[in-house]
Amino acid sequence: MLAKIRSDQFFENTLLELICYVPLMIIAGNVLPAIGPLKIHWIYIGAIFINVFLLFIKNKRSHGFLLLALCFAIIQLFTAKVFYLKDFIDFMSGPMLFILVVNIVCFSSISLETLRLYRNKFLICAAAPIGLAVLQLIKVVPLEILNATYVNITIFGTEKVLRVNGFLFHGIELAVIIFFFFVNIALFRKTSNVYILFVVMVALEFMTKIKSGIMTSILYLGFFTYLIDEKYRFIKASVFAAVIILSISFIYILIPDIETNRLNFDFRHFKFEGQLFTGRGFIWNVYITSLKTIDTWQVLFGCGYGSAPDMFRQGATNTMAAVSKIAPGPHNQLLELFVNGGLFAMWFIFYILKKQYSKLKKLFNNKVVLKYYLAVILIPIVIMGLTAPIMSMFIYWCGLSMFVISLKLKFSEENA
Repeated sequence: MLAKIRSDQFFENTLLELICYVPLMIIAGNVLPAIGPLKIHWIYIGAIFINVFLLFIKNKRSHGFLLLALCFAIIQLFTAKVFYLKDFIDFMSGPMLFILVVNIVCFSSISLETLRLYRNKFLICAAAPIGLAVLQLIKVVPLEILNATYVNITIFGTEKVLRVNGFLFHGIELAVIIFFFFVNIALFRKTSNVYILFVVMVALEFMTKIKSGIMTSILYLGFFTYLIDEKYRFIKASVFAAVIILSISFIYILIPDIETNRLNFDFRHFKFEGQLFTGRGFIWNVYITSLKTIDTWQVLFGCGYGSAPDMFRQGATNTMAAVSKIAPGPHNQLLELFVNGGLFAMWFIFYILKKQYSKLKKLFNNKVVLKYYLAVILIPIVIMGLTAPIMSMFIYWCGLSMFVISLKLKFSEENA
């Protein structure tokens, strides 16, 4: 492998190699003791960021992005309530990684054989937490081991149940990995086998008991059924709709918010039902209260990266949550973007995703590729992002990056 790497592609190959092992390193970081104040996977992701930063410096077409990010950081230093460089780097590292992988796909001369090798390595590593979660489900492997002692509890129907986690910190990370694992594999399978894979994906998302993960997998199955596999799509869409309708009673069990009428929204006071989505309504209300006090600069550029705990405690004044040792994050993708980076951060992410879309559109000029790209981005962000800021998870950007590589492999082979 190393003999095939050209000297001018060293950093690109190193980056792709490092991405492959991120799922395993997250497990290691949760299971093994920290090194001082740092968990193992934090150090590993830090090494990836250094590689990413060096590649941005090396690539002249990326200097404009670095200048924009630097200006954003400087503005926050003077206008934000709080600014922690670590949290800012956490925000920037995922999108920067994605930009570089798209550049590698579109402009690099790295061979398809080498890209396929990296993709396969990533999928093998991503299979590890999925396999561990299955073993946890059948009680072959415990939910807790060594330093991995946090087990998330959810309400499933009327019962409180423990979630399997594959020794990741939270089940939502597992749900993200399951999604990207199967959408990557499905690209290279026959249509009949794709449906089998997606049914397995839905079943594994049920295993996690992450409701947004379940809905994401079901909607992606619907996307493939209607927009990719166009044969008999009216009949299939009708059957898909019938299944959804017949599943209403189960959805009532799955999401008790519907049955207990927690979806009410007080437009007059801009307030959610407190118990909506297992208490996220309360968290959102607290942040909305604190956001009413910010100034124009903070609306535009955010309260600062690392400001979420302070913003929560400010909004929770005169409640028990105000003195809580744990200040929960916004638990919503758009809300987290706005709290930390304001309208600029929301535009910034949209600009990045659109810019990479334009690069892929120019490279492939294939509507199917672009449908895949939009679906893999929009469905998880809209559904999983409703109750969790998945774009703050480094594994999300790794999975998305590998999907772009899979698109390159599939459609380059078809056009060969």
